[in-house]
Amino acid sequence: MIGSIALILIVQFVVFGQGDPCASNFDAAAQRKADQLLIKTPPTDAVGYVLQGYALRRLGQYELAEKYATKAMDLDPKYAPAYYLSGELHDHRSSWGWAALMYSKAIALYPDSSDLYYARGRVRINREEFMAAISDVTKSIELDPKNAQAFYARGYVHRYQGDRERMKADLDTAYLLVTDQLKTAPSEKCTADLLLVRALIYDSSGDTGRSIDDLTESIKLDSTNSELFYYRGRLFAKLKKYDEAIESLTTAIKLDPNYALSFRERAKTYDALGYKKLADADRATFESLGSFK
Repeated sequence: MIGSIALILIVQFVVFGQGDPCASNFDAAAQRKADQLLIKTPPTDAVGYVLQGYALRRLGQYELAEKYATKAMDLDPKYAPAYYLSGELHDHRSSWGWAALMYSKAIALYPDSSDLYYARGRVRINREEFMAAISDVTKSIELDPKNAQAFYARGYVHRYQGDRERMKADLDTAYLLVTDQLKTAPSEKCTADLLLVRALIYDSSGDTGRSIDDLTESIKLDSTNSELFYYRGRLFAKLKKYDEAIESLTTAIKLDPNYALSFRERAKTYDALGYKKLADADRATFESLGSFK
């Protein structure tokens, strides 16, 4: 077990610092090389397993990353980053119940992280646990008043609940925050990520066309990010531009065959086109990705 001060420093480095595209010294190519080098040495403690777990996650080796997260938990049950890593991995697979549980364990150990509350709030939105989600994202905002994603998430819930006034207030705040951050984004990857957030804000505000424009610009800057293609495909489907939706979602799946939501969204699009067999195949894949073997 490690001391509380060391824990905080390692949590900030491993979970909230390393690989951050908005860090001033972020270099995607250097990050990948460092990750490939890192995983060649077998880890020996919880910190090492989590460090390598994040490297594996960034390299797309999700199931091995989950094994490393589990090993880290076994070695040190009070090491918060292990639970956060596991939560992210289950979130990626749309296994939201497990993701929420892992985030809750991390929060119990490290209750001052805006990112942890936002992460749990997001999966609670996916589970339609809206009151709990509001509580989480509000706490996230209290801990970090510049967390644009948390304001967007809370605005999304207000929209679902029909509270247009609060929705507009939160979305306006999110828009101002992310647009201000775009002015000083230190890397193309950071700009792409911020454009994704603004695209989601535009869509929640009813401006799907501008949302697609931001996603297209984001893809130009980060063409290997499957999530960008997923969201653009979803929005094309929303506008009933089904051919464009299929193309974008298929690219998302090629880039990341483990991202469950891409299969679910493409299944819906195939249904709209009357392609039942293709839709059923994608739904089966989505369900198979819902938890780790």
